[in-house]
Amino acid sequence: MKIVYLASVDVSEFNAPANHVKECACVMSKQHDVTLISARRRILQSHPLVDGVTHIPIAFPGINGGWRYFERRVSWILKRSGCGAGDVVYLRTSPSRIIARALSGMTCTKVMEVNGLEVSAHPNFKDMMDAADIVLVGTESTRKGLVEMFPFSGHKALIHSNIGLDGAHFRPKDKIRARRFLGLREDAKLALHVSGFQPHHDYDTLLRAAESISRDNPAFQLILVGDGERQGEIKASASGLIRSGAVQFSGAVAVEQLSNYIAAADVCINAMTMEKLGHGNGNAQKTMEYLACVRPVIETVDAAQDVPSWLSEHAMCVPPHNVPVMVDAIQCVMEQPILWEQKAASARDMLLRTHSWDAVVGNTLSMIERVRPARKQ
Repeated sequence: MKIVYLASVDVSEFNAPANHVKECACVMSKQHDVTLISARRRILQSHPLVDGVTHIPIAFPGINGGWRYFERRVSWILKRSGCGAGDVVYLRTSPSRIIARALSGMTCTKVMEVNGLEVSAHPNFKDMMDAADIVLVGTESTRKGLVEMFPFSGHKALIHSNIGLDGAHFRPKDKIRARRFLGLREDAKLALHVSGFQPHHDYDTLLRAAESISRDNPAFQLILVGDGERQGEIKASASGLIRSGAVQFSGAVAVEQLSNYIAAADVCINAMTMEKLGHGNGNAQKTMEYLACVRPVIETVDAAQDVPSWLSEHAMCVPPHNVPVMVDAIQCVMEQPILWEQKAASARDMLLRTHSWDAVVGNTLSMIERVRPARKQ
């Protein structure tokens, strides 16, 4: 099967979306002919190739008009280069009316991955829904939302999580050695939060909890890893905590380095807003990576939604936007490290069986193969 994988992310960047695309494309290429079309934000940078994949990087400069150039170039490639003559076009891209029009004229199967219902508010999302043959979503609430908003195309939505785990990179490591390698205090009580600094990450609760704990325990420190649109805003709001040493911003790091930060932590936290959790619980890849490193985990959940068993049984689940509960949860986990490390170790064994990249992408391809003939009739 010939697959064209279209992604509007720069696969050379140190973030979860870039790593997701590379992992998916590499696994797909083990059995299929894969062409990856992706963004390249640094025009002069030598763009790394993804092993086993034909790679077409397209300049997407961070200037006015950069996105318009990218989508027009993608449209031209799909129409003129023969990429559109493949069996499947797999889409993990920002909504584009221009790309949707190019897709509409193609006879191959178009599969669109949707990671959260919030993207449906984009003015061009309906065009992408109309052009796609299959829409993969992670939760039932997201599927229902699309059916309600798009009655003529919502039936294309199928529930299928495409969150995978690299057990080779994310594995148990010695905590003290990881701290020495990163230059972190060996005697500190470290809480870690990894994110892309998006609006759905609940930094207000995290920072207020860090302020409360550090007031009574000077050894406590919250480490924030990642980069994104809200980083400057969050950094400014945490200026006092940064000066006191209660909070540290470490920026974006490579996957290899990220596992060291996770290993160094006493507890890893995934804090989401209620609005995001309304689309479903347990959809963060980083939570699986925390558990794969056998670190204790605190996860915010919406009690009105289903909580996956791998999460409810192996992590401490707390409601969002609740500072006292978050403070108690952090302190509880830090006081019982052996218990929560044992829970994480149990989760790692299960997740490696069910959520390895080979297993997840294999399931994705099997679903496409099953659905593709019926949808094309």
